[in-house]
Amino acid sequence: MSVAPGKSVTAKYGPKFTNGIAGASFVVPQHKSDVYVGVQLRTVGKSAGYRARVLITKNGTLRVGISRGETVLLSQSITGKALPGQTIRVEGLASGSTPVKVAVRAWVVGKAKPGWQKTINDRAASRVTRSGYANTWAYLPSNAAKSVKIIVTSRSATPAKKAVAKKKVIAKKKVAPKKVAPKKKVVTKTTVTKIIGGKPSAANTGVPAGTKLKQHRGNITITKAGTHLNGLDIHGFVNVKAKNVTISNSIIRGGRETVGNNQGLVSNFGYANFVIENSEIKAEHPSKWFIGLRGWNFTARRIHIIGNVDTVMIHGDNVRIERSLLEKTDWYASHPMQNGGPTHSDGIQILQGRNIDIVGNTIRGIQNFPILGSASTASIPDLNIEGNYLDSGWCSLKLQTRNHHSLAATVRNNKFGPNRHEKQCVFLAPPEVKLTASGNVFEANGRAIRILRVAG
Repeated sequence: MSVAPGKSVTAKYGPKFTNGIAGASFVVPQHKSDVYVGVQLRTVGKSAGYRARVLITKNGTLRVGISRGETVLLSQSITGKALPGQTIRVEGLASGSTPVKVAVRAWVVGKAKPGWQKTINDRAASRVTRSGYANTWAYLPSNAAKSVKIIVTSRSATPAKKAVAKKKVIAKKKVAPKKVAPKKKVVTKTTVTKIIGGKPSAANTGVPAGTKLKQHRGNITITKAGTHLNGLDIHGFVNVKAKNVTISNSIIRGGRETVGNNQGLVSNFGYANFVIENSEIKAEHPSKWFIGLRGWNFTARRIHIIGNVDTVMIHGDNVRIERSLLEKTDWYASHPMQNGGPTHSDGIQILQGRNIDIVGNTIRGIQNFPILGSASTASIPDLNIEGNYLDSGWCSLKLQTRNHHSLAATVRNNKFGPNRHEKQCVFLAPPEVKLTASGNVFEANGRAIRILRVAG
């Protein structure tokens, strides 16, 4: 976004909605004057709807504000500074009609996400009650010496979920029941059909063709070394607490959420040589707290994980995920760990660890990032991402560092699909990431992708 003195620029994105949250991340430019950035909600044509914005002064101090069109409704200083080269996130909320609730928050990416810093209830006759689009927005005061270029690294538009109306039950006239032959007893076994070979898909990952599964109801905690679970349909959580455990040819469905904290349908917190293969992980009772597979010291091969907030979360060393299908993460508009904001639903999130290989997988249908190397709890010194098919997300692959940790990665021979929120953000890695990359192309035409080496 190139902004001239005394001018503003906008860019429409996302679906049209009435109630929900819009957000965008902006790289703070080199500027010698004040600069404004933000998002607009309920925007139609040239009518700006509501604007949630932050003023970044020439000294880096911050002031959030809310306006209806060009009418300022509030403006207030907040703590912190945003300096050139850093990325600042701005989010706005619009909800209701009588009154219209509008909120704003802004923070430097890498710092803790705050709650809504300022909220107003707009009861004016000119309040905006219609649906509209989300816009990114920037403005440069007329006293600026020259234009500035502002890079937008990510945008989000998250409409509030609508309540589903219950169908009216119409009483039917009672009739005498017909005599029918007694039903045969149902055997609680499942037969799964698969096709072996080719790019990882629903046909060649998960439980192999013809496998008969024995149902198990209840959680399983494995404490005996060398245990092998095979051919089970598990209606419960699996917690590995022993070395050399294998799970194969099985479906793990989890149970109902009870702990009010992150919970893996399958978890292994560091017990050596855990292998899960030819298996499926899908929550029977989805929850905002569920992760498909989490932990470290494990190998996952030819598994199919469907749904959950994250399909895989890696907390430590020695992880290999290969020839698997990870897809269709679950999204929730509000989550306590995001200060009431929407869930950050990733395919694979890597918090820390060495000796991590992500090889030959299909990762698709993800709301946040198909692969996110965050280095948020410790460093990631030797991440290898090779031969995967990645599609969807804000960016399809994002590597970053947090909390003074480091990340070094080799990324090669991956193919990228056409679907993502930010069309230009296929692969984002800021300059502090030590990166070796080659052979990464769009699947459709073989054209090399562009790697964005900017803060994000």
